[in-house]
Amino acid sequence: MTASWAPRWCPVYCKCGLLADAREVFDRMPDRNTVTCNAMLAGYTAAGDIANAEALFADMGSWTPVTWATLIRGFAEEGDMVDAQRWFEAAPPGMRNVVTWTVAVQGYVATGDMETARELFDKMPAWNAFVWSSMVTGYFKAGNANEAHAVFNRIPVRNLVN
Repeated sequence: MTASWAPRWCPVYCKCGLLADAREVFDRMPDRNTVTCNAMLAGYTAAGDIANAEALFADMGSWTPVTWATLIRGFAEEGDMVDAQRWFEAAPPGMRNVVTWTVAVQGYVATGDMETARELFDKMPAWNAFVWSSMVTGYFKAGNANEAHAVFNRIPVRNLVN
């Protein structure tokens, strides 16, 4: 495989769960960019390999909000909201956007901690359809139909997601 094809294959291997192949391609790349680094990071977090995800994150040196959100989501999907929150709080202000906020809220919703999810939700500088939908779904799953209905009624624009 030529060096020019490596950035295209690394994300493909990650999406297919072929992390060893992805890492081999990644390690041979002369110039890595945030897209390939984020793909590798997402591959590790999807596989639950948080240790390698953190190591890669530390080695990257240049991050985007997607990078931070991917790492936060990785911890959240493992049910580790302590570390997910630690990484969320460590994100520099420029890296905290609606995506990182949404991932953090969704993590708390997924673990059933609607109180903390609501605290974060209320602090968000902006909302998207996904976070509104997560809150409504979370309240329903928690058996709180009244709060689910109240949140639903606050959604400014309704679409197919919510």
